[in-house]
Amino acid sequence: MDPSALSSSIATLRSSIKDLESSSSSLESLLYFFVALVVIGVVLEVGFVIWEYSEEREEYQRGTIRSPQKPSVWKLSFELLGALLVAIGVAGELGVDVKSGTIQTELRTKNGELIQLLEGASSAALITAAQSEKDAAQLRKDAEGLKKAAEDERVARLRLEAQIQPREYTASEQKRIIDSCDPFAGHFVNVRSQPYDVEGAVFAYSLAQVLGKTKLRLSADIGNNFMQNIPMTLDVHVTGPPSEQGLVKALAESLATPRVTVAPLGPPSGPATMILVGAKRLASKD
Repeated sequence: MDPSALSSSIATLRSSIKDLESSSSSLESLLYFFVALVVIGVVLEVGFVIWEYSEEREEYQRGTIRSPQKPSVWKLSFELLGALLVAIGVAGELGVDVKSGTIQTELRTKNGELIQLLEGASSAALITAAQSEKDAAQLRKDAEGLKKAAEDERVARLRLEAQIQPREYTASEQKRIIDSCDPFAGHFVNVRSQPYDVEGAVFAYSLAQVLGKTKLRLSADIGNNFMQNIPMTLDVHVTGPPSEQGLVKALAESLATPRVTVAPLGPPSGPATMILVGAKRLASKD
């Protein structure tokens, strides 16, 4: 291939790669939008459940039987809106994931083609006269730069997936937590989460379900720390009085996993053992 044709092919491939990278970057904002729709929909669904519970509790406390009330259009709209937002958000996330996968496949293909082209050009340049040595070295440098760019893109995508992935425990991790609580049957534990933190509330609820399989006496206060004036925090915090430090240490060790960060234990405090689920810590940029 003559130098002018080679230069034209490289420029074309680089332009295509740049366009694909721009398309991939734009999908991140779109993904956050659909995630936000899911979160809003879940909040509306939770609000609807609380609304229905309040009305049923009011009927129960009244203690009388009366004719059914006219169905509430607001209540129906409230529930349908929540379900619709969740459906749109999930469908949007799926669409973004499919589109992102297509773009990444095309990007890897283009990078492979460009790398092959540059490597082929480098091999040809090594056979030519000494004047071509400088050009061959630059081509090798470009090829390494593209390989590094492709690896950086893969690492960035994995980091993004880790940031938006909710915290959870595997079956083996749940068993380890339950086993660690066996020596403390009858001890009291309070599980709390912070307001406005949907991911934290869902994770705290699932943790309470796991601890509910133990012989601990359990209470859960999900998404409410206003009255107790507990500051907003990150990670999972386990605290307790001096007499409960054995249970506090067992919980802190068993709750920590590669996906769940447990804060270092502080001095004994509080009247009872408490697990406070803080917000999920986003991975820091290197």
